[in-house]
Amino acid sequence: MTTLEHDLRYLEAGAPMLEEFLLSHDWNWPIGINVTHGHLPYLQLSVGGLLIACQRIHARLTSQPDQAKMDQLCAEMGAIRQRWHVAWQTKAGIEFHHRLSLWRNFLVEYREQPGANYDRYHYEVSRRAQLHLLQQEAQSLPAVETELLHSLDLYLKAVLSPGAFIWEADLEPAFPKDTYWYLYGKLQRNAPHGAGNGDE
Repeated sequence: MTTLEHDLRYLEAGAPMLEEFLLSHDWNWPIGINVTHGHLPYLQLSVGGLLIACQRIHARLTSQPDQAKMDQLCAEMGAIRQRWHVAWQTKAGIEFHHRLSLWRNFLVEYREQPGANYDRYHYEVSRRAQLHLLQQEAQSLPAVETELLHSLDLYLKAVLSPGAFIWEADLEPAFPKDTYWYLYGKLQRNAPHGAGNGDE
C-alpha cells in the first residue's frame, strides 16, 4: 500500500488540475508525477483515487504541518467540487462503471483459477473500497450495476476467509469492519465448489 507522503503528493499534484479534469470527457487522467526507482507508482487522477487517498491520509495524520497541508488541499478541492458538483457526480458514476467492470473481471479470473489469482486480492480489493466511496458520490447509478455489485459481494462472501485487517494497521480506523468487511480476510486458495459466480 501507500504512505502518508505518497498520498499527500498525489493530492498536491491532483488539486491544481481537478477543475480541468472534471470538465474533460475522461474518467481518469495521468497524474504527472515522476516516480523514482523502487517507489510505488501513482494512481491515475480520478474521483475514486482522490477519495481513497483522502481516507488513508486522515487515518495517518499526526503532525501539524501535514494537517495544515491537508486542510489547504481539502479547501481547494472542496471549492472546485462544490462549483462543479454535477460534473463531480457524473465522473463518480462513470468511474463506478469502469471500476465495477475491473473488479468483476478479477473475481471471474479468481473463480476460474483461484490458485493463480488469490494472492492478488490484497491489491485488487482497493477497487471494491473505491466502489463504496464512489457509490456515495454518484448522483444515480443504473440498477443493473448496483445489482451486479450485490451479486459479486455474495460470491465474495462465499470465498473469503474472515480474518485480520489486510492493509497496514494504521489504516484500520479509517476502514471499519462493519462497512469494509472485505478488507478483513483473504481469498481461499481454492474456491469452494458450487460458490456463486456473480452473474446471477
